Amino acid sequence: MISERFLAPLTKNGLPEDRERLNDISTVFTDICREDLANLYIIIRYYRRGPVKLESSGNKAGANSVEYLRPLGLSYISIKTHMDTMEANVGVRSDNNINRLDIYTLSKDKSENNFSELHKKVIMGEKAQFQQLDRTQGLYISNIKVFPGPLEIVKQQNPHIFKKPTVAPGNMITRKLGFPAVINPTDQRNDLYITLREAKFSKGSKKAERNLLVQVSVRDAKGNEVKGAISRGTGEPTVDTYRSSVIYHCNSPLWDETIRINLPDHGSYSFTNCHLLFTFRHANDKNKNRDKPGFSFICLANKDGTLISNGNHKMIVYKDTTKTAEFRHKDYLHLESYFSMSQITKDTKVSNDLEQKYNEYLEISSVFCSSKFTQNSDLKSLLQWDQHEARLGEILQRVQVIQGEELVKFLHMIFEALFMILDKKDEDFGEVVFDCIVFIICTLADHKFEHFRPVLDNYITTYFFHTQVYIKLLDRLKIKVEQYQTKNIGDIM
Repeated sequence: MISERFLAPLTKNGLPEDRERLNDISTVFTDICREDLANLYIIIRYYRRGPVKLESSGNKAGANSVEYLRPLGLSYISIKTHMDTMEANVGVRSDNNINRLDIYTLSKDKSENNFSELHKKVIMGEKAQFQQLDRTQGLYISNIKVFPGPLEIVKQQNPHIFKKPTVAPGNMITRKLGFPAVINPTDQRNDLYITLREAKFSKGSKKAERNLLVQVSVRDAKGNEVKGAISRGTGEPTVDTYRSSVIYHCNSPLWDETIRINLPDHGSYSFTNCHLLFTFRHANDKNKNRDKPGFSFICLANKDGTLISNGNHKMIVYKDTTKTAEFRHKDYLHLESYFSMSQITKDTKVSNDLEQKYNEYLEISSVFCSSKFTQNSDLKSLLQWDQHEARLGEILQRVQVIQGEELVKFLHMIFEALFMILDKKDEDFGEVVFDCIVFIICTLADHKFEHFRPVLDNYITTYFFHTQVYIKLLDRLKIKVEQYQTKNIGDIM
């Protein structure tokens, strides 16, 4: 998946839960580059909201009823095929461009745990893995359009799309997981995307495998829940706690469910001061939970102040050893978070009421898209260079392999640090500082970062005040030119 999710809650009759949005459920997927379009699909997943088992005798709605998300089916659209069809039908009258999409479900002999991969099976045509629902059932969508150009221009040219009275402006936009192919310095983002991947649990004392429910919340350093910090997807309000879908009788569930974490860039509720808490329990239709609650956690920032790296994170599962059925812990941040097979060989007590479960884990993946925070420890060290003078030479060398996406976010601060080093430590680090400056300027020459060139120009004309540094830069440039000329003469001879 390359974008966050767009949510559209429907009634059992297929109508919007919010009646004001009848015929007005829409979104705009942004930051899609031309290369994406060649093999791009829109995947629509359907989840049933209700009891774990529909056929259970005690599942009538009532004050004590419990609702869970249960996998149901999917539809898909090939964007390339759709665009080819549009081009072939130019001038041909159509039925308001309405498209009917078939709905597919897993084959009856397949486990629900295959649901996260169902879209791949359907697109590849592996018919043994899925079945199509009755052709009288389907999803009707209309007006699929591709808008070329920057988002701001698209908004100006299509104001009727972005000014709908029933939709908040922010809910119209569904963004890409990560920066677009060409980054704009005015695009201020602070988005952390977390995807629930998989988990592994033991059966314990139960005869059957569990119906595992994961609940995700954002907590501060004292363990207090941060309100409204989680977005399940565009089109719906933020929530305090995210509840995963439930895979029936499965101790090793696969989810592929992505949420966005919304936090400020400073204060006690910022990314650097918060962590994610994942709690687990068995989902049942009797609204009785006799399970001892389990949990995992991950801090959003490392000890050096950088944010957690993009990629997969496998976390330890801890379990309460008391008889409580509710999560009540706040003092756990001193515990180890990341899972390793070599840590223990059996369930191990880590405190009076907590034990670390042997060979149980939760795995997530993260993508952090921020114009204010860095995930690179070398860049962080450069910006705080006076605290790392003992390894400053190494830091300056490593800066020259940092990806451009990280460098351009902090151009002003990077140049300030480099010029301060050149001003105070020219004899020791002048040459490598010059190399860093050349490397950054070459990075800005890349088409992807062309919009950041004015940022550099503005820094030079408005903020540059190191009056003696330009003389040192010219001296370094002269040395480099002489070295280049000497090398060429030597090659010719």
